[in-house]
Amino acid sequence: MVAKHLPLANRCKSVASGGTYLVFDMGRLRSTLIRHYAHIRSSVLVAQRTFYYALLQVPSLGSDIARSASSRTTPERFQALYPGLIGWIRGTLAAHAAHARPVASAGFERLPHYFSENLLASAKFVAVDQVPTPPLQELGLSRFAAFLLNDPDGITYLDTYFVRRVRATDEALHFHELIHVVQWLLLGPEYFLGAYAAGLEGFGYRDSPLERMAYDAQSAFATGQVFDAEKLVAQKLSRQ
Repeated sequence: MVAKHLPLANRCKSVASGGTYLVFDMGRLRSTLIRHYAHIRSSVLVAQRTFYYALLQVPSLGSDIARSASSRTTPERFQALYPGLIGWIRGTLAAHAAHARPVASAGFERLPHYFSENLLASAKFVAVDQVPTPPLQELGLSRFAAFLLNDPDGITYLDTYFVRRVRATDEALHFHELIHVVQWLLLGPEYFLGAYAAGLEGFGYRDSPLERMAYDAQSAFATGQVFDAEKLVAQKLSRQ
């Protein structure tokens, strides 16, 4: 996409890759994702909606994760809960900042073939005995508890991810979490959390769009395919 002619508010620059920057149209990205989910909606009212507003209207699929219209998370509800959630995330990162290490310092051999030097230097990880997860009930998000893993091996917040100490040398796990780091960077905190919440409600954990993207990329990584992971994420987020 030709970014230099786009309004500044609709431009988003990705992480540096090989000394270059991939720039894409956030407005076009939002409208593309809205169209992607349109086929499972009875009606789509997207005028004047932000990206996460539209995603939060996606109806849930399947009997196991069905939700009534009255109980589904509304844009207004998400706006009310977002400050508490992002506050908890920032507080958690601050509490573990002293133990956060740049991914580059781990010395993984394969990751540099998929992620730029700048990303591996700026993204951080923390090895812990138990990965910190949001206190969903306390934050008013208890509805999402059934969708999330009870004791995950890894979780990503902004540019930092946590991994269980026993899996700290698992390069594939680091790859998966780095895909989420790129998603956070490209979408921004509010859009990422809104999209992630909508994905959980609509598809469950494993098939939520942002998780499916990470798992699909991880599967390709496991086969030995080499590709630009940052570019892949940006293309998948903005594809027609």
